[in-house]
Amino acid sequence: MKNVPESNGTVGIIGISYDGFLPLMALVDPHPALKVSVPMNPMVDGWMGDDWFHNGAFRQQNMAYIYNQEATRKSEVKWWTSHFDDYDMFMHAGSAGELAAAGWSSSASGTN
Repeated sequence: MKNVPESNGTVGIIGISYDGFLPLMALVDPHPALKVSVPMNPMVDGWMGDDWFHNGAFRQQNMAYIYNQEATRKSEVKWWTSHFDDYDMFMHAGSAGELAAAGWSSSASGTN
């Protein structure tokens, strides 16, 4: 703010939906210059009690993408599948945690 001649030394932050989470978090321990924060419809808890995610059930579809991006630094380990249909694989696993554990053990042993 000191480097911007037009600044009066105060700041505001605004965000809507997913981006609404940021101004909400700015209120936890705000900077002294923050004078207004407008979190409009912030996406706060998309797992519990949310009709869109159904307690995380539909987020499982992103597991392959997340795994391919984050499993290793160079992203050389790829997601495995044990079934032709993802729905059958999710149902067989029982939970996202069990599916991830089974995937990690099979990729670690080289049985992708």
